[in-house]
Amino acid sequence: MKDRRTKVSKQRLEKQVNQNRFIYIQNMSDKTKLDDLFFHFKSIGKLDKLNIYMFANEDGSVRGDALIKYDQATTAPYAKLHFDGKPFLERMIKVNLATEDQKKLLETVDLIDHQQRES
Repeated sequence: MKDRRTKVSKQRLEKQVNQNRFIYIQNMSDKTKLDDLFFHFKSIGKLDKLNIYMFANEDGSVRGDALIKYDQATTAPYAKLHFDGKPFLERMIKVNLATEDQKKLLETVDLIDHQQRES
């Protein structure tokens, strides 16, 4: 009986750990395009272009950071392990699981306009 309770507890814990589907990327090149991010980061898991949010400066140039939302929560930790501290377009990028404050940028920052810059 005790083994069964332990197994159920472990399963619940695993489910709790892997709920964050977002990664936050910093130190990107100002030459970064939406397609660059999409093709680079989809290599680790299923990703939709509409779930890539690049932040821009007021003049429309790349700010250097982005949020990516993977289709499955289990992918985000692997993306951090696989991409953090690695070169991307001649820059060493920083990749972390997104915090709640970083996710809130999607609601509060007006400068998410990669669709306009990609046209």
